[in-house]
Formats: sequence, structure tokens, C-alpha cells
Amino acid sequence: MKYIHYIFSKVFSILPVIFGVTIVSFFLIHLIPGDPVRIMLHGRATDEVVKQIYQELGWD
Repeated sequence: MKYIHYIFSKVFSILPVIFGVTIVSFFLIHLIPGDPVRIMLHGRATDEVVKQIYQELGWD
């Protein structure tokens, strides 16, 4: 019975850490300046290609 209590205490103690890492990662990704498609293409794409990639990703 002590093992079950130990496992549950460890699982519930790691949940806030996972939640915090998820929140920090989300905000870091969304606060980085620049267009993600243009960064992905190293800025060498035409506007038509960028528009096409936005449509393929469903970001239009």
C-alpha cells in the first residue's frame, strides 16, 4: 500500500512541472518575433510560396 501512495505522490508532484514547462514553451514559441514560415524557408521564398505553405498548414 505504501508503494501505491509513493507512486501517486510522485505522479501528482510532477504534474505542475509538466504544466509549467508546457505553458513556458507555448509562450516562448508565440513570443519569438518573425514569421515562422519565412524563418523555416530562410527568407528565400516568394510571397506566393509563403501563401501556399500557409494554406497547406491551415494558417490562412
